[in-house]
Amino acid sequence: MQSVSEKQPKFQSIWVYSLVIILSFVAFLYLANIFVGIENFSNLISIPVYTIIPSLLVILSIYALIQFKKIKEISKKPLLLLTCAFILWFAAEQTWNFYEHVLEIDPYPSLADLFYITAPIVMFFALISYLKSLNYKISKNKIIFSSLIALIVLIPSLLITFQAGVEDNLFEIFIALIYPISDAMMLVPAILIISNIIKNQKNFFWLMILVGIIGFVVADTIFLFLVIDDSYVDGHPVDILWISSYLIWTFTIVYLIYNIKKQKSENDEYSNIFNYYHIKKSNNLGIITVLTIINILIIILSISYIYYFTDISNPSLITFSLILIMGVIVFSSFVAFLNFKLNAKLRYETKNLKDVVDIDSQIMIQKNLRHALDESSMVTITDMDGKIKYVNKQFCETTGYSSDELIGKNHEMIRSGYHSPQFYDNLWNKINSGQVWHGEVKNKSKSGKTFWCDLIIVPFLNKDGKIDEHIAIRRNITKQKKYYEENLKNEKMITVGRFSSRLAHDLRNPLSIIQVSLENLKLLYGADESQQHIMDKIERSINRITHQVDDVLDFVREQPITLNNHFISEIISESLDSISIPKNIKLTLPENNVEVYCDEKQFAIVFNNLILNGIQSIIHTGTIEITIEENNDGVIIQIKDSGSGIQEQNIDSIFDPLFTTKQQGTGLGLASVKSIVESHGGIISATSPPTIFTITLPKIPN
Repeated sequence: MQSVSEKQPKFQSIWVYSLVIILSFVAFLYLANIFVGIENFSNLISIPVYTIIPSLLVILSIYALIQFKKIKEISKKPLLLLTCAFILWFAAEQTWNFYEHVLEIDPYPSLADLFYITAPIVMFFALISYLKSLNYKISKNKIIFSSLIALIVLIPSLLITFQAGVEDNLFEIFIALIYPISDAMMLVPAILIISNIIKNQKNFFWLMILVGIIGFVVADTIFLFLVIDDSYVDGHPVDILWISSYLIWTFTIVYLIYNIKKQKSENDEYSNIFNYYHIKKSNNLGIITVLTIINILIIILSISYIYYFTDISNPSLITFSLILIMGVIVFSSFVAFLNFKLNAKLRYETKNLKDVVDIDSQIMIQKNLRHALDESSMVTITDMDGKIKYVNKQFCETTGYSSDELIGKNHEMIRSGYHSPQFYDNLWNKINSGQVWHGEVKNKSKSGKTFWCDLIIVPFLNKDGKIDEHIAIRRNITKQKKYYEENLKNEKMITVGRFSSRLAHDLRNPLSIIQVSLENLKLLYGADESQQHIMDKIERSINRITHQVDDVLDFVREQPITLNNHFISEIISESLDSISIPKNIKLTLPENNVEVYCDEKQFAIVFNNLILNGIQSIIHTGTIEITIEENNDGVIIQIKDSGSGIQEQNIDSIFDPLFTTKQQGTGLGLASVKSIVESHGGIISATSPPTIFTITLPKIPN
């Protein structure tokens, strides 16, 4: 036996071939009538085609409307309005056939005109209803574009229609102008839906409906010019467009009904029977109302004809009216009977299901699951706009907000500012596409305290298969996060230790060779003052590198510092001996000089790192300024540069070991600076932009 997935391609092939063959056959008949001529074409082809195809369209649409609970492609209201539009077109065609082929008159305006004008207006509301069901935000540019296209079609039609009907009375002119206006109204939402289908989601059902609408608008426009030119006759090629639209709509409804059958076979009988077979009384009343209106209109039309034309000797006209009345009554009775039988079967199936499924047990299981979720997690439910609809007790306790403060608000009130706007944009894009989002989020409570959450957001679908709300489940992982960060820091320290051991081994030997070679050079060229100056500078650089290697080792194993009184200007001067200041950078040194109690070599490393950071951050030209201030609390040293600055999300991490934003670097420079400053009882901080490192040291003890 074939599965549903195997049957679907076969159905689609049959569907496409059948539609193409029938369209081609109809076109062939009409074209053959033009070029060859078919005797009695109206009675043999035109009347049956305009009766059978719209009749099938109405019957299938009503059946689909009865089954609307099972349909995912379209909700009830648009389908109801579509069905009404099809019924109005059916009534218009049959009324026109009655006037043209039975009465052999061409009244204007007539009841057929009323149906023809009303049908596009009802279709307009069907398209608007579909747009609303999508929660589709339409931009002003798209509305303007759609309106312009409609106006391009409308304005020439209005002008020509008005000029052609100058001699008619006002009411006839008004009816004539309503035709292109109603078509233009229908065209505006049709273009908007086409843009939505192309951009967001490919909905085959609505795409085919829109193809039929466009064909109908084109046919109406051509027909208008033909009538004005008095060149339209029954069997004209423009009829092919109208019949094609009816055929396309009919096959589209067939496709919709097939999907109903497919969905029924794909879903479990017991888990879906309530959703599929629950039909309210209002639906039955709606169907009965539509049938009643059709009956009343056609019966009034037929009885009016019999009353006014009793003197006509042709009895076939009266017979036709009676047959039409009986046909409508039989058709309506059949639909009502079918609806009654379906409802009876549904009630029977529902009763059997209630006997099989213990609903009370299912409800109790759901309550227990919800209780377990509330006790273990923070839960919120939001609508499509992100407005909170529900919060549980644990969420309120963690955030410090009451439910009254949260309901109707969005989650921005608990954002910590840690994550970028792009982070939240990606989150919303994923859940709005129907996918589950899972990740870690840093939130903030009412008191300002931050906490980390493991967050899962699940989109919930409504009965129409559209996203209706989102449920967010949070688990507080602040302790786990802190534990993880501490372990990560320890792992970094271990890495630093290993790195420093390798660094010491790789650098000490070549440094020793350079040092010995330098001593030999001193013995050879010691008397030359210019050479002596260069060799002294090399020696200081060797000592600096050696000292930095020792500092890397000291970072992982603390060693006592040697404290003495030193002037800051001397420390800065010693630091600058190993730094080459580019010509494009202006270095401003402090005018005053302050004595501090520190380890001279270690503080030279501090200035060396901070000045080098400033140089590396300046791309073209810039300045580096060092200032010293002494007050009652201590000595404040500031190193300020005009470089590119530090990004806000990195400012809290720059002193962490191994953290670096440079392509080349160990990430230990600022970590060493902080360690040295704090070992002297000082404090270091950074702000940006502009980048300012502030060091506060205690005064020299008495």
